[in-house]
This record gives sequence, structure tokens and C-alpha cells, in this order.
Amino acid sequence: NGKDAFEYINNNDERALKALEKFCDYFGQLIYSIQIILDAEAYAIGGGISAQPILIEMINKELDEIYKYQGPSQSRTQYHLRLQYRLPECSPAR
Repeated sequence: NGKDAFEYINNNDERALKALEKFCDYFGQLIYSIQIILDAEAYAIGGGISAQPILIEMINKELDEIYKYQGPSQSRTQYHLRLQYRLPECSPAR
């Protein structure tokens, strides 16, 4: 379950971190694909794991990598995921 997984992740378990990195890579690609199709201004990520700061940080890292290869015309600043206390309109769903 998510609680156990993030316990390993937050304790720097190498296998758990690698699994999270792969998940965030796929999730970042999904967000990018949705962005191209729908041109959304915000994304809501729900569920208990969305409250984990490392999840949002790693998804943003993957999005940075994706947008880096899209060139300067693809501005991604407004699509950066944030935890609710940072930017309410782009926060994890409740």
C-alpha cells in the first residue's frame, strides 16, 4: 500500500526510490500528453500519496526533463505541480 511504500521511500530505500522514479517518469509523460491534447491550466492529483512532497518533486523533475527537450517555445512554468500550501489552484485533490 501507499503508506508502506512511502515509508520505504522516505527512509531512502534504493528499490523503493527506483520504483517511484519510474512511476514519476510515466506520470510525467502522461501529464505532458494530456497537456498537448487539452491545454489544461491545472492538474489535480488525488489520493493519499499526493500529500507526499517527494512525489510532487519527482513528477516536476520528470516534467522538467520532458520540457527541456521541447525547446524554448514550450513554456512549462505555469504547469509546474505544487502542493496545496504553495499554490492552491494546482494542488493535490482532496
